[in-house]
Amino acid sequence: MTDHTQGSSAQTEPTAAPGTAGRALATASDLLRASGPDHVTVTEIARRLGMSHSNIYRFYSSKADLLDAVMAAWLGEIETALDEALASVSAPADRLASYVLTFSDEMHGRASADPRGFAAYAALSERAEAAMGAHATACRKRVEAILADGMAQGVFADGDASAVARAIDNATLCLRHPKLVHTARSQASGEDAEDLVILILDGIRR
Repeated sequence: MTDHTQGSSAQTEPTAAPGTAGRALATASDLLRASGPDHVTVTEIARRLGMSHSNIYRFYSSKADLLDAVMAAWLGEIETALDEALASVSAPADRLASYVLTFSDEMHGRASADPRGFAAYAALSERAEAAMGAHATACRKRVEAILADGMAQGVFADGDASAVARAIDNATLCLRHPKLVHTARSQASGEDAEDLVILILDGIRR
């Protein structure tokens, strides 16, 4: 009787090459920008990368999971820009103003530089709930930290930093959410963000 044990164990699938997850993410991003979220498929990504779609599923459980990662990466770039801007100022009021204005500049700058791509991300933002939720939480924590610092220094009126952060979050949503920015882009301007900053600071200063 022939022993097939050794032969069977040798038929394991090859390990995905290093960087496959990143390459899949970049390819999905390219497809998204070109055609929108409905036309991003794991099959097409695998075809472009010259591999089996099973390799993609090693890293992303579904198309939705992959698109959520694409959204998270895009939002991560914006968060990096926010952190760089916040690192350049120290006073709480200046940091809060920088947060709002940088967010507005990043969103509107991307919308102007790549309207089609921005529209695709705006559409995706309504589906990528996990990425959008994590992004919103991370941004709100930044605002909460600025507020807590300002309250401790006596710059801002005492209060619940978390509650005030949520209020600012809601007030600035039109400047931060890709879908809302895309919808209102033709009417929006940098002055809108500056006016909003003035209103926010006037409302929370001691």
